[in-house]
Amino acid sequence: MSIKFISPKKSVNSAFLKLPVSVEKMEDFKLSLKNLYSKRNAARDEEYHKGEIWNFLRKIFEPDYSVQVNRPIDLAIFNGNTASAKPAVIIEAKSPTNVAEMFSAEHPNVKSLQELVYYFMLEYVQSGNHEIKWLAITNFDEWYFFDVKDFIRYFGNKTKPIYDQFLKFKANQMSGNKTSDFYNEIAKPAIDDFLASCDINVVHFSLADACKNVIASPGSKFGINSTKQSNAVCHPERSVSGVEGSKKLLPLYKFLSPETLLAKPFANDSNSLDRNFYAELLHIIGLEEVKEDKGGKKVIRRKNPANRDKASLLESAIYQLEDDFPNKEECEAMALRLCITWVNRLLFLKLVESQILMYQKGDASYRFMSTDKIANFDELNIFFFKVLGKKIEDRDEDVLKRYPNVPYLNSSLFEPTEDEKHLKIRGIPDAQMEIFNKTVLKDERGKRAKGTLPNLDYIFKFLDAYNFASDAQGGVTSTSKTLINASVLGLIFEKINGYKDGSFFTPGFITDYMARDVLERTVVQKFNEKKSWKCENLEDVSDKIEDISEANEIVDDIRVADVAVGSGHFLVSALNRLLAIKSELNILCDADGKRIKRRDLILKVDNDELSVVDDEGEPFEYKPGNEESQRYQEALFNEKRRIIENCLFGVDLNPNSVNICRLRLWIELLKNAYYTKESDYKQLQTLPNIDINIKVGDSLLSKYPVQNGHVVLDFLQKDDKADKKNGLAAKLKEYRKNVQDYKAGGTSYNKQQLRLNIAGLKSQLKEPPSIDLFGNVVKNNDIDFSNSLEWMFEFPEILDDEGRFTGFDAIIGNPPYVQLQSMGEMSDVYSKRDYSCYNKSADLYCLFVERAYSLLKKNGYFSFIMPNKWMLVDYGKELRQFMSQTSLKKILNFGDVQFFADATIYVCIFVSQKSGDKMPVLACSLNSKNYHGEFEKEVNAATFEFPAENFGASEWSIRNKLHDSVLQKMNVGTALKDMPITINYGIKTGFNDAFFIDGKTREKLIAEDPKSEELIKPLLRGRDINAWVTESDQYLINPHNGIKERNIAPINIDEYPAIKKHLDQFIDKLVKRGDKGDTPYNLRNCAYLEDFSKPKIIYPEITSLFSFTYDELGMMCNNKNYIISEKESFQSLPKGTFLKALLAIFNSNLVKLWIEYNCPVLNGGARNISTTYFENLRIPLDNAELLQQLATLADEIIAAKKQASCHPERTLEPKAIGEVEGSSEVSDEAIQRNIATLEAQVNTLVYQLYGITDAEEIETVEKR
Repeated sequence: MSIKFISPKKSVNSAFLKLPVSVEKMEDFKLSLKNLYSKRNAARDEEYHKGEIWNFLRKIFEPDYSVQVNRPIDLAIFNGNTASAKPAVIIEAKSPTNVAEMFSAEHPNVKSLQELVYYFMLEYVQSGNHEIKWLAITNFDEWYFFDVKDFIRYFGNKTKPIYDQFLKFKANQMSGNKTSDFYNEIAKPAIDDFLASCDINVVHFSLADACKNVIASPGSKFGINSTKQSNAVCHPERSVSGVEGSKKLLPLYKFLSPETLLAKPFANDSNSLDRNFYAELLHIIGLEEVKEDKGGKKVIRRKNPANRDKASLLESAIYQLEDDFPNKEECEAMALRLCITWVNRLLFLKLVESQILMYQKGDASYRFMSTDKIANFDELNIFFFKVLGKKIEDRDEDVLKRYPNVPYLNSSLFEPTEDEKHLKIRGIPDAQMEIFNKTVLKDERGKRAKGTLPNLDYIFKFLDAYNFASDAQGGVTSTSKTLINASVLGLIFEKINGYKDGSFFTPGFITDYMARDVLERTVVQKFNEKKSWKCENLEDVSDKIEDISEANEIVDDIRVADVAVGSGHFLVSALNRLLAIKSELNILCDADGKRIKRRDLILKVDNDELSVVDDEGEPFEYKPGNEESQRYQEALFNEKRRIIENCLFGVDLNPNSVNICRLRLWIELLKNAYYTKESDYKQLQTLPNIDINIKVGDSLLSKYPVQNGHVVLDFLQKDDKADKKNGLAAKLKEYRKNVQDYKAGGTSYNKQQLRLNIAGLKSQLKEPPSIDLFGNVVKNNDIDFSNSLEWMFEFPEILDDEGRFTGFDAIIGNPPYVQLQSMGEMSDVYSKRDYSCYNKSADLYCLFVERAYSLLKKNGYFSFIMPNKWMLVDYGKELRQFMSQTSLKKILNFGDVQFFADATIYVCIFVSQKSGDKMPVLACSLNSKNYHGEFEKEVNAATFEFPAENFGASEWSIRNKLHDSVLQKMNVGTALKDMPITINYGIKTGFNDAFFIDGKTREKLIAEDPKSEELIKPLLRGRDINAWVTESDQYLINPHNGIKERNIAPINIDEYPAIKKHLDQFIDKLVKRGDKGDTPYNLRNCAYLEDFSKPKIIYPEITSLFSFTYDELGMMCNNKNYIISEKESFQSLPKGTFLKALLAIFNSNLVKLWIEYNCPVLNGGARNISTTYFENLRIPLDNAELLQQLATLADEIIAAKKQASCHPERTLEPKAIGEVEGSSEVSDEAIQRNIATLEAQVNTLVYQLYGITDAEEIETVEKR
């Protein structure tokens, strides 16, 4: 074990490293470095140099993040600039001359490192600060940064002696109580063990070395004073050129940044949307994003009529189509599909142009995305189909002259679509379009552009204002164009699709996490199966590989599917991860099968993007014609092509999504497009036909049942003639050959012909007259199979040589979230397809889980991210039962954590295997209170093993080990539903605005007619409810509908003229409402109306406070609250005592913990405590004495609450609760102290009630 010193470059995220930096920012950084170095003074002390370091860091981090002394820590960079912000970087500073205490390679275990360990223990162990990212030591000249993960692994490990020793030291339980004692007696031996037992990477840089690269670039704001600095390391004579100096400083600039040291997101973050780009693109198309009135969900729609621009793409298309498509919705839908097709092409072309310009060092003759080259939409149409869609040798002579450097793109993207039979882009008129009011474009004075531009010119100028270099190499740039990431384009088009299919763009850190988890498991599984190995991880596999060619065949044989592919984000993550796995296994090969060694080229995934770097962390840059560079680029292209063609498959019902997914995969391949040797490095290698693996269809609907090991022929009726079977077999064989020929490539005509052949054969295979389903003949009239996806033959790569369906090795994705009961006819169709998970009240994703499992090979893995409600609710029982029959490997529940922008969806992630193994399950539960945004780190820290038996048909509640132990002990006693109590919801009025009034309105109505008081009852709403006792200035007008069983007549509103007059204001809505009684003025029937007059507990259905209040004043509540009343006295307890004992139990911390785990989570950590869930709470009832004590405490707390100055029932009598000296007034502070004491006693008694005595268990409940 050892310390390895690495450069800042190796510790910076590769995707971040590739982002360009403006000249201005680099010059500012160089100036700050120069100023810092010039302040070095060996004659000055540590405090002086610490102050200069502080000034340097403030220029980098403030004002967004504060840098300050945080005693006893020398310096800290905080995770924000508010009072609540916590230290994220801890720095121990020494003076340049303090050699004895300064950390170094030769003398690591010295005071500076011992102090750093102490600071870490103070923050992480004592203060619970889990936001620390780095720990640093500097003596001004040398800088060392430790990744906090290394410190956590050892010093934050409870099993290490130092952990307990630190706690005892802070409690004065050690022999020495000075910090020097901690350094010498505790930290020093621990550090020795730490250094001996751990491999540690320490980022190191020298200020002097950094300053060698500081020199004024042309136009710089500073120079070097040669008189004063002639011998300094930053003197020009000892420096490299300004440009090269800036380039060499880039890694340090990016290391000393919030993005690296504080792990903040950066501009090219695939998880976030560039709002400016998105908004202006919508404007150009003719769309807008708005919030729906109901639910506040953001949707994309055609612009409001007042804001429409006739020159936008959508409005222009609608104008051209509306005569042929008089149906408005059909016309708009077709116009939008066309716009998405056109914008897809334009974005892809911008990426192509950017890639070529990068290869050609910015040579302007290679530009084509401007009106100088493409003057109008008619010319753009020619460009699409006569240039890009044709091989160079097949192009017209005039086209060759105009576009000599434009490559041939063998992509169906540049073939006319079915919709384009009605309108091609040449039909869009050239017209002046209003510039977006927040446009990125600038006028000649550098101000935001205004006015109009020709629409095509506007599109080109808009796209040119951004950086589309798909694999940028970083560097210093004089421009400040925002980089647009390919993943962000997928996010944009996912949003434009409008979420109408229930699909949401999954953040990149999640897609990559899931892809890595599933594919690493899959790769290990495949090698174990093929080679009869017993490897547990990739490292084990790598150690055993001897035949590189065979190893590549094994990986290339993996088949991965996304059955609701959307924008293709999961498949792109799978592509990147498979490439990174090949690199990790050291089996990456060139076109000749020769290994590309890891020291030459390392493939890894950073920020959901594939990074290609050398051993020093330097990004790979393709140089056409350079032998080594060409070899690597061709290898990357061929590897991507092979994986996309053979390993990745996707299906979606939405044709727009399918096209976007295909575009994403082409973009990934485009990133490594290379110039061919045959063309003398002038023409790009032709893109293959990779689109056929992404299909349009309904993944859930198939005419043929999906069964591994079967062929389509197996489902013919037994009495079918042999020749019919033979005919079908011949068609299946021909179909497979056509698919293979299509992938091999060919002319545009050949591709079209092959597509027609494939479509025809699929139709014949899909509709043979003698095929039955599950043993029954199904008529076409019963179910429409036109959108079905026939998994049994759709993908030939999933069939063996005999045509048998073999299944996928891995399935990954984010299935649609749509309630089945909202799907009308399709819900009924799915109900007939024998889905065991089908429940009319359930969600579509339940069926996708079952479908995914059926598509897997034996021992295959699948992983979904989807809503977590199914884990607890009744309609999830069928899915839980189904999942319990799989081999569940991992389940992560994220409670109320929000991962999807603009959508309130609470999710879980699971990984399962198609096998019979019942091994312990890795599980974790996080929520918005304990999740802080560091996904993988926090998931790993919160994940524990649980017995597979915990995950059966009953509710799945995931908790940490201590909570699990506590909750197991709570599974005793009698359930609420079996107690002598009734639980009912509150009053439904049908129109609350009419029947809910405030105190002033009540007084007014009583003043008009005193009889009104008979119908006006105090009212509690959910938001009003406090624990124990609650007051309210809200009231319910209660013109009830009588109780027939009790011969209580409905209220005659004419007897209450003031109330009738009040209600008449709303008469139109009262008449139309559903929840009404015999007349519009009466409330609906309520059989338990009299229960509201009894003593009762009231609690809200939706709450994050879990408050239960007691009422004996006859308060009413609305239907968003519940009431609990006694049916009869319980055992020997006096009437009402049992109810108050329940009140105390409900308000205890223990029951709050139970609610958190057993009631579904909602927004902001709220829970749904409806009867369905809450009635399952079990309470031991065999200790009447404890119940009596709890009831007594409840009475005392209620009395104390009423003494508070804010309570209307407060009395002036002190009542021994606490008095203000010299006054008969009760001190509110004393009251609150008394209440806290009483509540602590309640908690103690409830622990006793359940037999919970373990101190650590009690502590974890109290700290929940």
